[in-house]
Amino acid sequence: MYKKLILCGWLLALFITIPSRADTNNPAKLYHVATESDDVVSRVLFDAIAHEFGIDIQYVTYTSYDDLLNSVERGDSDFAANVTYTEGRSKYFDFSSPINVEYSYLFTRSTRTLNSLHSVAVPRGSIYGKLLEDKFPRLEVQYFNGINEAQDMLKTAQVDGVVSAINQLRPMLAKGYEAQLLNDKIMVHPVSMIATKGKHLQMLKQFEHFAYSNDMQKLLRDTIARYQFDMRRQALRQRVLDSGINAQRTLKVKFQNLPIYANYQNDGQVKGISADVVMKACDILLLRCEIASRENETWEHMFQDLREGDIDVVAPIIISDERKKFVNFSDSYYHPHALLIKRENYKNGLYHDISEMVVERIGVIKDDFFEELLHNILPHKSLSTFNSQKELVKAVLDGDVDYIVLSQADYIQVLRDSPKMLPLVVDERVGDFYQFDVAIGFKKDVNGLKLAHLFSQALNIIDTDQVIKRYEYQPDWRSNMALQKRYDRNSQIMLVLVILLLLFIGFYVQRHMIIDSLTKARNRRSLCRRFVHGVPKDLSLVYVEVDDFKEINEKYGFDIGDAVLKELARRMKSLWKGQCYRFSGDEFVAVNLVSPKDVQAYIEHIESYIYVDSERELSFPVKLSIGVSLSREHAMPLSEVLHLIYQQMKESKIS
Repeated sequence: MYKKLILCGWLLALFITIPSRADTNNPAKLYHVATESDDVVSRVLFDAIAHEFGIDIQYVTYTSYDDLLNSVERGDSDFAANVTYTEGRSKYFDFSSPINVEYSYLFTRSTRTLNSLHSVAVPRGSIYGKLLEDKFPRLEVQYFNGINEAQDMLKTAQVDGVVSAINQLRPMLAKGYEAQLLNDKIMVHPVSMIATKGKHLQMLKQFEHFAYSNDMQKLLRDTIARYQFDMRRQALRQRVLDSGINAQRTLKVKFQNLPIYANYQNDGQVKGISADVVMKACDILLLRCEIASRENETWEHMFQDLREGDIDVVAPIIISDERKKFVNFSDSYYHPHALLIKRENYKNGLYHDISEMVVERIGVIKDDFFEELLHNILPHKSLSTFNSQKELVKAVLDGDVDYIVLSQADYIQVLRDSPKMLPLVVDERVGDFYQFDVAIGFKKDVNGLKLAHLFSQALNIIDTDQVIKRYEYQPDWRSNMALQKRYDRNSQIMLVLVILLLLFIGFYVQRHMIIDSLTKARNRRSLCRRFVHGVPKDLSLVYVEVDDFKEINEKYGFDIGDAVLKELARRMKSLWKGQCYRFSGDEFVAVNLVSPKDVQAYIEHIESYIYVDSERELSFPVKLSIGVSLSREHAMPLSEVLHLIYQQMKESKIS
């Protein structure tokens, strides 16, 4: 009994002294995380860390970025996030590898771009000052401590704009300032977590590994995207209330029935670029919008209704100086090209410019922008007008007119919807002769002007590119159909066979140039060609070398050595999601964009195995040396990456 008590006590003491995943010194400790106000990224990240590692987190909010850094340096706070690595800061903090991108904004009193500003203010102690001075040397950069000082500098016109991080989005929008995402304008460096120097390095590495997981990265991105959208939508809805517009009044909207812009469905819905964009904007602004148009309604009638004030909104509408007299326009959300279309083989190569076509019969839709455009290009020329695009296309096919004008997307849609190949082509010389701006039109009154401004702001947070891609078809499809039609002709069969044969030969030669004949893995030439411009910073490389391979050849023969290499290549390729290369005799390199967790699992599976040759009744262990490069601060030449891996392996063996 006494011995059992001693054993239980020993086990209990051992259990108590086992270090937790969170902290090897004090698992019950409360950790302080320094943040600025409304720092959604830090809170999402450290809330997830607290849950994953079972630790207690308390957030400490600081009014300026400098104060935040100072608190971690002094040890008043244990951790912080969203800090860019610099040599100077590395003296005072331990850094994780980069975790995410810092979302950065330009805040201005009205819609402006960085190129149009003379001066901006940035947080003191942040990396923005250096970035802006390098990219925009003529821009005067000033510094502020805290959001209140930044707002005062904007309000009193001390600066034209403020550049800061996403945590300032809510308060700046609440004050009525415009916000423009800058990540595609300036090279914002990725940011890391930091800890007080020498205090929590082991924990920081554990947090880093967790933050690199797919689930955590997805959570960060989804949360940030939703936060940005919600903040901007909330601010816009408040601006609707502040504008004096009656949000309870239903806005009457009309959509012109054009294939990719507004397509009337059997269930009463309207789908298309313009329909989707307008209705999304109505939802963002929390305005009641009702479709008042009919499928067969003419553009002339819709435009007249807008001018007379019988409706509030019309789309799509092309911006022009003449129309600005009668319509308030939103910003443009689509920039298509106008094409001059004719019947196939009609007067090929005769005209160089549309202004030369004074004797041709040209068709347009009545009161459409293209009618206005051609009257300006060909003054005093009589044009043939039609009520719809369908009538317009029929007229050129029937020979009632010789040329018509369509947008590029509408032309593709017309060809696509036809059950047979239409004899319509773009005039080879005149062709794409004008690019125009498509917008949303509003009544020419005070309310219409307010709505135009609000809808323009809503367009800034709608993914219009995604909407356009959903409906706009690529222009190459007609060429593909024509090619298929020619292939059906007997005279082209031999040409096709020759082309296919040449392609096969080219593929066969190319494959043998890049594939290792023994292991069937890609060879060194393929690896070097792939990274001729350097290895991207986020790509993972795993270097594998067979230990004592010379002894295997000497002891068992070269055929066994070859079999060992083939088996290794097979195992590497079967367990790796990316490409595997035979770099030299017994050296292989695996490459892919994967998480550190996946790389570690891969190493554990391949780092050693038993080679078995049942025919020779032979088996022996094969040991491997493995080096890894998970990520780098920037793209690097392949030779430098491999050199770093070699050094890492060498130091590992020495230690």
